[in-house]
Amino acid sequence: MKASTTTSRGGRSLAYREWTAPEVNGGDGYGAGIDSDDVRGVDIDDESLRRWTSPMVEPGFAVAELVPSWSARTPGSTRIIVEARGVTAAGALTRWYDLGHWSEQERTSITGQGDQDGRVDTDTLIAAADGWTAAQLRITLVRPPGSAETPLLLRAGLLLSGITVGVPEGEPPGPGCGVVLDVPAYAQFRHADHGGRGWCSPASIAMVLDFWGVGPGPEELGEWPADHPDPQVDHAATRVHDPAYGYGNWSFNVAHAARRGLVAFVTRLRSLAEAEQFIAVGMPLILSSNGHVVVLAGFTGDGDPVLNDPAANTNAGVRRVVGRSDFERAWLSTSRGICYVLHPPAAERPNRSDAESSW
Repeated sequence: MKASTTTSRGGRSLAYREWTAPEVNGGDGYGAGIDSDDVRGVDIDDESLRRWTSPMVEPGFAVAELVPSWSARTPGSTRIIVEARGVTAAGALTRWYDLGHWSEQERTSITGQGDQDGRVDTDTLIAAADGWTAAQLRITLVRPPGSAETPLLLRAGLLLSGITVGVPEGEPPGPGCGVVLDVPAYAQFRHADHGGRGWCSPASIAMVLDFWGVGPGPEELGEWPADHPDPQVDHAATRVHDPAYGYGNWSFNVAHAARRGLVAFVTRLRSLAEAEQFIAVGMPLILSSNGHVVVLAGFTGDGDPVLNDPAANTNAGVRRVVGRSDFERAWLSTSRGICYVLHPPAAERPNRSDAESSW
């Protein structure tokens, strides 16, 4: 398990907590004291459930939002249910909020959840009023009654974000300057006839999967014609689609990348200077800004971001350079620095000697 870390410099309060095996393999066994009535919207019996619950995470700041990540295997008709709850400023424990039902075959977020303590916005649980002092994640593994098929939870992550947002002023470029990674370029608009105008997130996922060499091979792409452009983009889109929202569910996108064998999670960064640390160690990032998702492939020698922006009609038009300060301000002021981190298990993330990092 990686220790909880917090970011508070410049008004940014962030914490990312991650659990791996053997911690996530513990918990209640199938049918062991789990009440199926406590899992909303699922027609199952008690013998079909197994559950893992995280420790309560107390980040030391008022939690305004949280976003979960996970890596799981769901053979056959098995699936997982992801929930979270918090502790209010008054010390009361909230209900469990449903943050999605997921499997490799199908998945959906759950709409219409909200009360006096918080509300769910697709992949994000938003605390009410003055925020929460702590939060907790729960993942229920579900299999068909009588089935021997068993879902497996491999990793779980929880991003906690504070109420205030800071945009850094005048931070100098860092170690990523002059480093541009050879990330393949895939244009989402080449798929416009199939819904690709909304595929910025799966197109970005497909680029980074192929960068790491874990994208789908020909045997997985046979359902598309031989002359179909970049079918790996379609492959990703079909596996991240959320019928209740579309293709931009952050948690579902990283869950697909995790299914391809990568460590994959959603976090927030407080600046492009932090993002440069990933580029410097050879890790592209996927950033969400103003409702659009792009790959950060590197930086020019002057520190301007080099993007693989899928909002293009041709693959040749995907790579572009943008102004550092304008892009950073847009990214931090809209999504509050959301990014997907995807890397092979053996790769090491940037040094975490800074106690205020969020990975």
